[in-house]
Amino acid sequence: MRDIIGSITALMAGIAFLLLGNGLQGTLIGVRAQIEGFSTSMTGFLMSGYFIGHIIGALYVPRLVGFVGHIRVFAALASLASAAALLHVVWIDPYFWALLRGITGACLAGLYLVTESWLNGRADNKNRGKLFSLYMVINLASVGLGQQLMNLADPAGFHLFVLGSVLFSVAVIPVALTRAPAPELQETLRMKIGTLWKISPVGITGAFTAGLTNGAFWGMGPVFAYQTGLTTAQLAGFMSAVVFGGMALQYPLGWLSDRTDRRNVIALIAAGLAATGCVMGMTGAAVLWLLLIAAFLFGGFLLTLGALCNAHINDHVAAKDFVQVSGTILLVSGLGAVAGPYLAALVMESFGTSALFYGIAALTSLLLIYVLYARTIRAAPKRTEDFVPSSTAMTAGFISRIDPRYRVIKEKTRAAGKKAAKVLKTAAVKTARKTVKRKAKKTQQD
Repeated sequence: MRDIIGSITALMAGIAFLLLGNGLQGTLIGVRAQIEGFSTSMTGFLMSGYFIGHIIGALYVPRLVGFVGHIRVFAALASLASAAALLHVVWIDPYFWALLRGITGACLAGLYLVTESWLNGRADNKNRGKLFSLYMVINLASVGLGQQLMNLADPAGFHLFVLGSVLFSVAVIPVALTRAPAPELQETLRMKIGTLWKISPVGITGAFTAGLTNGAFWGMGPVFAYQTGLTTAQLAGFMSAVVFGGMALQYPLGWLSDRTDRRNVIALIAAGLAATGCVMGMTGAAVLWLLLIAAFLFGGFLLTLGALCNAHINDHVAAKDFVQVSGTILLVSGLGAVAGPYLAALVMESFGTSALFYGIAALTSLLLIYVLYARTIRAAPKRTEDFVPSSTAMTAGFISRIDPRYRVIKEKTRAAGKKAAKVLKTAAVKTARKTVKRKAKKTQQD
């Protein structure tokens, strides 16, 4: 394991730089939009651009990689993301910023794809789980620390945009200099959403809710903090508390879900989101310590919901379908994330800043009611896998590619395919021999 860690240190550094820059930029854009006088609804619109771009990148970047290769795509996308970060201060216009957020989302989707593919190629079934856990720690820690970079300069200036651009650019260096061979591009399969709904309505509803709430928070959370009156340092601490709460609570909640009906824990998380959402909505900047504690707990629930719904859905399907299910879940939660910022902005504009968290509380309360109802009409499935933690919505994309389950399933599928090909080849050879003998016998008779 030590040798593997040593061989991927450069790649982990590249990931850290990417997520530091993305964590900083995600918060900075929301705050700067308010400083520039953009309306709340317009801010929500432009923040949705990131998630639209992320879906587009997830769909089309793999094809680009197939044409020109991983390193060229990584360098091109990192350069484009770096340029997009700088262009925000060249032309301050909400529609232009929405376009830039879409470009950034597409670029980040591709950058995650290439980097995680490389990590996947360096791991095997014995150390994949440990590598995955290390990746998740670096992932969340980098996003959390990225929030603190807000304290380095005035968000009304251009320095933080330059810093974000530099971080994206520096992330290229470790990947460009790595001596590891180019990884194999792994295909992403998807099951029809309707089919998955029939298999697990609770899981698919929860996945969409997770995307909606994550999109709403990551898009409009900084706007809430700014409009509430938090200083830049307090705002950075608020956002970091959410991320570090996710780091701290995902494993305990996942451990609990592996030992009981997962729907019980999904219901607990929905109730927790509703409760902490109400606390943050009522508290605002008035009682900072209470706001930060609530944000920490809120982050733990928020960043666990999607992964838990993923595990619950996989409990209903065969292991061979995990990859297809994962692709569909990413699409469903991605659609929710696209809608989240704009819907949250409309609610905030109509009912006030605190309505962001009251809206999340109302949405998760509906999920709670639905889950409790579903428990009365359908028995819990037999668990087929353990809980696997997730990243933030700001970084989600191709994380399933280094999921410990993915490689095992992929290798089993490949082995089964080779075995089937061998059987078919043997049968074809036998058939050919019989045909030759038959023709030879017929020739002798003639």
